[in-house]
Amino acid sequence: MRQIQKGIYITPTKKLLYKTSPLKRIYTPNGLTVEKLKEDNPTYKTRILTIYRNLIRLEKYLQFHKFYKLTYNNLVKLKIRQDYEFRKLIFFSNFKQLNENELYERLINTINFIHNATLDSLSNKTERPISIEYKILYSIIKFEISKSLPISIKNSDLKNSFFTIDNAIEFRKIERSWNMINSNDKINNIWWIENNGMYKNDVCFKYLIDLKNFKSSNFPDNMIQSILDFEKFLILQNEESKLLL
Repeated sequence: MRQIQKGIYITPTKKLLYKTSPLKRIYTPNGLTVEKLKEDNPTYKTRILTIYRNLIRLEKYLQFHKFYKLTYNNLVKLKIRQDYEFRKLIFFSNFKQLNENELYERLINTINFIHNATLDSLSNKTERPISIEYKILYSIIKFEISKSLPISIKNSDLKNSFFTIDNAIEFRKIERSWNMINSNDKINNIWWIENNGMYKNDVCFKYLIDLKNFKSSNFPDNMIQSILDFEKFLILQNEESKLLL
């Protein structure tokens, strides 16, 4: 495995093939850069929107089952509105907080990462191995689809706080419905959103804190530990490779 761009590690035979990329009509062969992002988009909001559009644009090129592609789409819509720093602090306190330029760099790296994943499939019949980007993205989507609490957990508060991709989909449907009407009750009814449009940390991540603190005579439960381990290792992957997965 070699490094082809700061923070991006890929298999030896893989490149950021922007000359054959679905993004080739928008950016240079080197892809989107922080400088280009800031030059074309004067505000933080428009820059994040540009990142979001690029991530969504890549969905149709992923060689996944249709349901997996839909899950990817919903994950992008969720994660772009989550507080990564809060999520990171649940597991680690020794990583410094990202500044704005570092955030843009990671988001652009993530676009490149997803782009590389679109070049592969599980039925890859070439001599080179399936890319690590494809394997990681595929694993993340499988994890989010299958994530669940063990039946043995009786704590109703923990069950109520458990956040899954299905919760995010339902919240988005409700939010879109309220956005279509002009009502004074809108803010009260969309209680999971901050004033800046981000998802509230307690809504998205309280279950991780609860799982870390969960005490049981059978603890560690394998399902609980697998959820915590996956989330923890994904943070480490992000910090090692300068990504925001």
